[in-house]
Amino acid sequence: MDALTFTWATRDLGEPISALFISSNKEIVAGGWNGNMKCWGEDGSLLWSIQLSDRIASILQLKQSYVVTDGMHVSCISQGELVWSQPLEGSADLLANGNNTILATSSVYDIEHGDFMESAIWTFTEQGELIDVLRLDERPWHLHFGGEMLVGLGRPKCGIFVDSTFQNLPSDSPVVCGVSKGDVCFFGHADGTISTKDAQVFKHENTINSLCLGELLIFSDEQGFLGALDTKKKKFSWKQQGEIIHTQGIGFSSTHWCHRGNGPNQKIEIRTNKGDMIHSQQLSRVNTFFSKDELMAVGLDTGIIHIWQEQMFFRGLERDDKVERDNRLDAKLLSLREKFSGNNK
Repeated sequence: MDALTFTWATRDLGEPISALFISSNKEIVAGGWNGNMKCWGEDGSLLWSIQLSDRIASILQLKQSYVVTDGMHVSCISQGELVWSQPLEGSADLLANGNNTILATSSVYDIEHGDFMESAIWTFTEQGELIDVLRLDERPWHLHFGGEMLVGLGRPKCGIFVDSTFQNLPSDSPVVCGVSKGDVCFFGHADGTISTKDAQVFKHENTINSLCLGELLIFSDEQGFLGALDTKKKKFSWKQQGEIIHTQGIGFSSTHWCHRGNGPNQKIEIRTNKGDMIHSQQLSRVNTFFSKDELMAVGLDTGIIHIWQEQMFFRGLERDDKVERDNRLDAKLLSLREKFSGNNK
Protein backbone atom coordinates (compact mmCIF):
# COMPACT_ATOMS: atom_id res chain seq x y z
CA MET A 1 0.00 0.00 0.00
CA ASP A 2 1.40 3.40 -1.03
CA ALA A 3 -0.12 6.40 0.75
CA LEU A 4 1.63 8.72 -1.71
CA THR A 5 -0.99 7.72 -4.30
CA PHE A 6 -3.74 9.50 -2.38
CA THR A 7 -2.16 12.72 -1.12
CA TRP A 8 -4.23 15.90 -1.20
CA ALA A 9 -1.27 17.78 -2.65
CA THR A 10 2.48 17.53 -3.22
CA ARG A 11 4.78 20.55 -3.39
CA ASP A 12 8.52 20.99 -4.02
CA LEU A 13 10.58 23.70 -2.27
CA GLY A 14 13.78 22.73 -4.05
CA GLU A 15 15.83 22.34 -0.87
CA PRO A 16 15.50 20.43 2.42
CA ILE A 17 12.41 21.47 4.40
CA SER A 18 13.15 23.05 7.79
CA ALA A 19 9.75 24.59 8.70
CA LEU A 20 6.10 24.31 7.62
CA PHE A 21 2.89 26.22 8.20
CA ILE A 22 -0.72 25.80 7.00
CA SER A 23 -2.95 28.88 7.22
CA SER A 24 -6.70 28.90 7.93
CA ASN A 25 -7.40 29.38 4.20
CA LYS A 26 -5.18 26.36 3.37
CA GLU A 27 -2.14 28.26 2.16
CA ILE A 28 0.91 25.99 2.41
CA VAL A 29 4.02 27.87 3.55
CA ALA A 30 7.42 26.19 3.59
CA GLY A 31 10.89 27.32 4.63
CA GLY A 32 14.15 25.62 3.74
CA TRP A 33 17.63 24.98 5.11
CA ASN A 34 19.13 27.53 2.71
CA GLY A 35 16.57 30.29 3.37
CA ASN A 36 14.17 29.71 0.47
CA MET A 37 10.52 30.34 1.41
CA LYS A 38 7.45 29.65 -0.73
CA CYS A 39 3.68 29.95 -0.35
CA TRP A 40 1.16 27.93 -2.38
CA GLY A 41 -2.59 28.49 -2.60
CA GLU A 42 -5.22 25.82 -2.04
CA ASP A 43 -5.39 25.23 -5.81
CA GLY A 44 -1.65 24.50 -5.95
CA SER A 45 -0.60 27.78 -7.56
CA LEU A 46 2.59 29.41 -6.31
CA LEU A 47 1.44 32.65 -4.67
CA TRP A 48 4.88 34.01 -3.82
CA SER A 49 8.45 33.12 -2.96
CA ILE A 50 11.35 34.91 -1.28
CA GLN A 51 14.99 34.19 -0.55
CA LEU A 52 15.99 34.94 3.05
CA SER A 53 19.38 34.99 4.75
CA ASP A 54 19.69 31.37 5.91
CA ARG A 55 17.86 28.37 7.37
CA ILE A 56 14.26 29.07 8.38
CA ALA A 57 13.74 27.56 11.83
CA SER A 58 10.21 28.75 12.74
CA ILE A 59 7.17 30.23 10.99
CA LEU A 60 4.15 31.93 12.55
CA GLN A 61 1.28 33.89 11.02
CA LEU A 62 0.70 37.51 11.98
CA LYS A 63 -2.61 38.71 10.50
CA GLN A 64 -1.89 38.75 6.72
CA SER A 65 1.89 38.39 7.16
CA TYR A 66 4.33 35.69 8.23
CA VAL A 67 7.11 36.10 10.80
CA VAL A 68 10.08 33.74 10.62
CA THR A 69 13.43 33.12 12.24
CA ASP A 70 15.99 32.90 9.43
CA GLY A 71 19.68 32.49 10.07
CA MET A 72 20.60 35.23 12.57
CA HIS A 73 17.45 37.31 11.94
CA VAL A 74 13.77 37.53 12.73
CA SER A 75 11.88 38.73 9.65
CA CYS A 76 8.36 39.67 8.57
CA ILE A 77 7.12 38.81 5.07
CA SER A 78 3.90 39.94 3.40
CA GLN A 79 2.92 38.61 -0.05
CA GLY A 80 6.52 37.66 -0.75
CA GLU A 81 7.94 41.07 0.20
CA LEU A 82 10.24 41.69 3.15
CA VAL A 83 8.44 44.10 5.50
CA TRP A 84 11.11 44.22 8.19
CA SER A 85 14.06 42.21 9.45
CA GLN A 86 15.96 42.48 12.73
CA PRO A 87 19.41 40.99 13.43
CA LEU A 88 19.83 38.86 16.55
CA GLU A 89 22.96 37.77 18.40
CA GLY A 90 23.54 34.22 17.23
CA SER A 91 21.29 31.69 15.54
CA ALA A 92 17.60 32.65 15.52
CA ASP A 93 15.62 29.70 16.86
CA LEU A 94 12.14 29.83 18.45
CA LEU A 95 9.16 32.13 17.85
CA ALA A 96 5.94 33.00 19.69
CA ASN A 97 3.47 35.88 19.63
CA GLY A 98 0.81 37.37 21.89
CA ASN A 99 -0.30 40.64 23.46
CA ASN A 100 0.64 42.43 20.20
CA THR A 101 4.28 41.43 20.59
CA ILE A 102 6.65 38.90 19.02
CA LEU A 103 9.11 36.81 21.01
CA ALA A 104 12.21 35.24 19.46
CA THR A 105 15.12 33.33 20.93
CA SER A 106 18.73 33.23 19.75
CA SER A 107 21.74 31.16 20.75
CA VAL A 108 25.49 31.06 20.16
CA TYR A 109 27.20 27.68 19.82
CA ASP A 110 30.83 27.42 20.87
CA ILE A 111 32.53 24.79 18.70
CA GLU A 112 35.60 24.59 20.94
CA HIS A 113 33.52 23.80 24.06
CA GLY A 114 30.86 21.85 22.16
CA ASP A 115 27.99 23.65 23.85
CA PHE A 116 25.77 26.72 23.70
CA MET A 117 27.46 29.62 25.49
CA GLU A 118 25.19 32.65 25.10
CA SER A 119 21.48 33.05 24.41
CA ALA A 120 18.82 35.75 24.46
CA ILE A 121 15.05 36.26 24.42
CA TRP A 122 14.02 39.19 22.21
CA THR A 123 10.71 41.06 22.37
CA PHE A 124 9.54 43.09 19.36
CA THR A 125 6.43 45.02 18.43
CA GLU A 126 4.47 43.63 15.49
CA GLN A 127 6.07 46.43 13.45
CA GLY A 128 9.54 45.07 14.22
CA GLU A 129 10.64 47.58 16.85
CA LEU A 130 12.80 46.16 19.64
CA ILE A 131 11.11 46.39 23.06
CA ASP A 132 13.46 44.37 25.24
CA VAL A 133 16.19 41.72 25.23
CA LEU A 134 16.87 39.28 28.07
CA ARG A 135 20.36 37.75 27.86
CA LEU A 136 21.03 34.29 29.29
CA ASP A 137 23.86 31.80 29.73
CA GLU A 138 21.43 28.96 28.97
CA ARG A 139 19.92 28.00 25.61
CA PRO A 140 16.09 28.13 25.48
CA TRP A 141 14.78 24.76 24.27
CA HIS A 142 11.08 25.55 24.42
CA LEU A 143 9.16 28.83 24.20
CA HIS A 144 5.50 29.17 25.18
CA PHE A 145 3.48 32.39 25.20
CA GLY A 146 -0.04 31.90 26.53
CA GLY A 147 -1.29 33.63 29.65
CA GLU A 148 2.39 33.98 30.55
CA MET A 149 5.76 33.48 28.88
CA LEU A 150 7.42 30.16 29.70
CA VAL A 151 10.97 29.41 28.54
CA GLY A 152 12.53 26.00 29.22
CA LEU A 153 16.29 26.27 29.77
CA GLY A 154 19.30 24.03 29.23
CA ARG A 155 22.62 24.02 31.08
CA PRO A 156 24.01 25.39 33.34
CA LYS A 157 21.09 26.88 35.28
CA CYS A 158 18.27 24.73 33.87
CA GLY A 159 14.76 25.56 35.11
CA ILE A 160 12.46 28.03 33.35
CA PHE A 161 11.71 31.70 33.02
CA VAL A 162 8.11 32.61 33.86
CA ASP A 163 7.75 35.97 32.16
CA SER A 164 11.06 37.53 33.32
CA THR A 165 11.38 35.62 36.60
CA PHE A 166 13.52 32.50 36.97
CA GLN A 167 11.90 29.44 38.54
CA ASN A 168 13.23 25.98 39.30
CA LEU A 169 11.45 23.00 37.79
CA PRO A 170 10.60 19.73 39.61
CA SER A 171 13.76 18.29 37.98
CA ASP A 172 17.11 20.09 38.09
CA SER A 173 18.06 18.33 34.85
CA PRO A 174 18.33 20.45 31.66
CA VAL A 175 15.22 20.97 29.56
CA VAL A 176 15.85 19.45 26.11
CA CYS A 177 12.39 19.77 24.51
CA GLY A 178 8.85 20.91 25.18
CA VAL A 179 5.34 21.04 23.81
CA SER A 180 2.42 23.45 24.29
CA LYS A 181 -1.27 23.41 23.53
CA GLY A 182 -3.42 26.32 24.69
CA ASP A 183 -2.26 27.16 28.20
CA VAL A 184 -0.88 23.64 28.81
CA CYS A 185 2.90 23.26 28.63
CA PHE A 186 5.11 20.20 29.21
CA PHE A 187 8.91 20.00 29.39
CA GLY A 188 11.14 17.03 28.59
CA HIS A 189 14.40 16.70 30.54
CA ALA A 190 17.77 15.08 29.93
CA ASP A 191 17.30 12.78 32.93
CA GLY A 192 14.02 11.36 31.55
CA THR A 193 11.67 13.55 33.60
CA ILE A 194 8.55 15.04 32.03
CA SER A 195 7.21 18.02 33.98
CA THR A 196 4.96 21.02 33.96
CA LYS A 197 6.29 24.20 35.53
CA ASP A 198 4.91 23.07 38.91
CA ALA A 199 4.96 19.26 39.04
CA GLN A 200 6.63 16.09 37.79
CA VAL A 201 4.33 14.22 35.41
CA PHE A 202 6.43 11.15 34.67
CA LYS A 203 9.94 9.75 35.07
CA HIS A 204 11.42 7.75 32.19
CA GLU A 205 14.71 5.85 32.23
CA ASN A 206 16.24 7.63 29.19
CA THR A 207 16.55 11.21 27.93
CA ILE A 208 13.31 12.59 26.50
CA ASN A 209 14.00 13.21 22.81
CA SER A 210 10.70 14.81 21.71
CA LEU A 211 7.15 15.50 22.88
CA CYS A 212 3.85 15.95 21.07
CA LEU A 213 0.43 16.63 22.56
CA GLY A 214 -3.03 15.59 21.43
CA GLU A 215 -5.55 13.68 23.52
CA LEU A 216 -2.46 12.03 25.04
CA LEU A 217 1.07 13.24 25.75
CA ILE A 218 3.37 11.21 23.51
CA PHE A 219 7.12 11.14 23.98
CA SER A 220 10.10 9.47 22.34
CA ASP A 221 13.52 8.75 23.80
CA GLU A 222 16.94 8.37 22.19
CA GLN A 223 16.62 4.56 22.03
CA GLY A 224 13.52 4.36 19.80
CA PHE A 225 10.97 4.07 22.60
CA LEU A 226 7.57 5.67 21.98
CA GLY A 227 5.11 6.12 24.83
CA ALA A 228 1.64 7.66 25.07
CA LEU A 229 0.82 8.98 28.53
CA ASP A 230 -2.48 9.66 30.18
CA THR A 231 -1.20 12.62 32.21
CA LYS A 232 -4.10 12.53 34.68
CA LYS A 233 -3.55 8.87 35.57
CA LYS A 234 0.24 9.19 35.06
CA LYS A 235 0.43 5.88 33.23
CA PHE A 236 0.83 4.59 29.68
CA SER A 237 -2.15 4.26 27.39
CA TRP A 238 0.16 2.51 24.95
CA LYS A 239 3.88 2.14 24.27
CA GLN A 240 6.07 0.76 21.50
CA GLN A 241 9.75 0.05 20.88
CA GLY A 242 11.43 0.35 17.49
CA GLU A 243 14.14 2.15 15.58
CA ILE A 244 15.18 5.66 16.56
CA ILE A 245 12.53 8.34 16.03
CA HIS A 246 13.62 11.51 14.24
CA THR A 247 10.40 13.51 14.37
CA GLN A 248 6.76 13.09 15.38
CA GLY A 249 3.45 14.95 15.32
CA ILE A 250 -0.31 14.76 15.88
CA GLY A 251 -2.55 14.78 12.81
CA PHE A 252 -6.25 14.71 11.97
CA SER A 253 -8.52 12.34 13.95
CA SER A 254 -5.93 12.41 16.77
CA THR A 255 -3.62 10.20 14.70
CA HIS A 256 0.05 9.97 15.65
CA TRP A 257 2.68 10.30 12.92
CA CYS A 258 6.39 9.58 13.31
CA HIS A 259 9.43 9.06 11.14
CA ARG A 260 12.04 6.56 12.27
CA GLY A 261 15.04 4.54 11.13
CA ASN A 262 18.11 5.29 9.04
CA GLY A 263 19.30 4.61 5.51
CA PRO A 264 17.11 2.21 3.50
CA ASN A 265 15.08 1.41 6.62
CA GLN A 266 13.64 4.91 7.01
CA LYS A 267 9.87 4.86 7.26
CA ILE A 268 6.82 6.77 8.35
CA GLU A 269 4.39 5.19 10.84
CA ILE A 270 0.83 6.33 11.48
CA ARG A 271 -1.17 5.17 14.51
CA THR A 272 -4.55 5.76 16.09
CA ASN A 273 -4.64 7.49 19.49
CA LYS A 274 -4.96 3.96 20.94
CA GLY A 275 -1.61 3.00 19.43
CA ASP A 276 -2.94 0.74 16.66
CA MET A 277 -0.89 0.93 13.46
CA ILE A 278 -2.90 2.41 10.57
CA HIS A 279 -0.15 2.56 7.99
CA SER A 280 3.60 2.18 7.61
CA GLN A 281 5.81 2.65 4.56
CA GLN A 282 9.33 3.61 3.53
CA LEU A 283 9.81 7.35 3.10
CA SER A 284 12.76 9.72 2.87
CA ARG A 285 13.86 11.59 6.00
CA VAL A 286 11.02 13.67 7.46
CA ASN A 287 12.29 16.93 8.98
CA THR A 288 8.98 18.30 10.21
CA PHE A 289 5.24 17.65 10.50
CA PHE A 290 2.53 20.32 10.57
CA SER A 291 -1.19 19.73 11.13
CA LYS A 292 -4.11 22.12 10.62
CA ASP A 293 -7.75 20.99 10.86
CA GLU A 294 -8.21 18.18 8.30
CA LEU A 295 -4.76 18.56 6.71
CA MET A 296 -1.44 16.95 7.66
CA ALA A 297 1.77 18.16 5.99
CA VAL A 298 5.04 16.23 5.95
CA GLY A 299 8.25 18.06 5.00
CA LEU A 300 11.09 15.92 3.67
CA ASP A 301 14.84 16.33 3.49
CA THR A 302 14.47 16.02 -0.31
CA GLY A 303 12.51 19.30 -0.41
CA ILE A 304 9.20 17.56 -1.11
CA ILE A 305 6.07 18.34 0.93
CA HIS A 306 3.30 15.75 1.03
CA ILE A 307 -0.11 16.87 2.32
CA TRP A 308 -2.89 14.46 3.23
CA GLN A 309 -6.54 15.40 3.72
CA GLU A 310 -8.46 13.46 6.35
CA GLN A 311 -11.32 11.99 4.28
CA MET A 312 -9.11 11.30 1.24
CA PHE A 313 -6.55 9.60 3.48
CA PHE A 314 -8.98 7.16 5.08
CA ARG A 315 -10.79 6.49 1.79
CA GLY A 316 -7.43 5.74 0.18
CA LEU A 317 -6.48 3.30 2.93
CA GLU A 318 -9.85 1.56 2.68
CA ARG A 319 -9.62 1.31 -1.11
CA ASP A 320 -6.09 -0.09 -1.04
CA ASP A 321 -7.04 -2.56 1.70
CA LYS A 322 -9.88 -3.82 -0.51
CA VAL A 323 -7.53 -4.16 -3.51
CA GLU A 324 -5.05 -6.15 -1.41
CA ARG A 325 -7.83 -8.42 -0.08
CA ASP A 326 -9.12 -8.99 -3.63
CA ASN A 327 -5.60 -9.76 -4.88
CA ARG A 328 -5.06 -12.28 -2.09
CA LEU A 329 -8.40 -13.90 -2.87
CA ASP A 330 -7.60 -14.06 -6.62
CA ALA A 331 -4.23 -15.63 -5.85
CA LYS A 332 -5.86 -18.22 -3.61
CA LEU A 333 -8.49 -19.07 -6.22
CA LEU A 334 -5.79 -19.40 -8.89
CA SER A 335 -3.81 -21.74 -6.65
CA LEU A 336 -6.89 -23.89 -6.05
CA ARG A 337 -7.67 -24.07 -9.78
CA GLU A 338 -4.10 -25.12 -10.58
CA LYS A 339 -4.21 -27.74 -7.83
CA PHE A 340 -7.60 -29.05 -9.03
CA SER A 341 -6.41 -29.09 -12.64
CA GLY A 342 -3.27 -31.04 -11.67
CA ASN A 343 -5.28 -33.66 -9.78
CA ASN A 344 -7.46 -34.33 -12.85
CA LYS A 345 -4.56 -35.09 -15.18
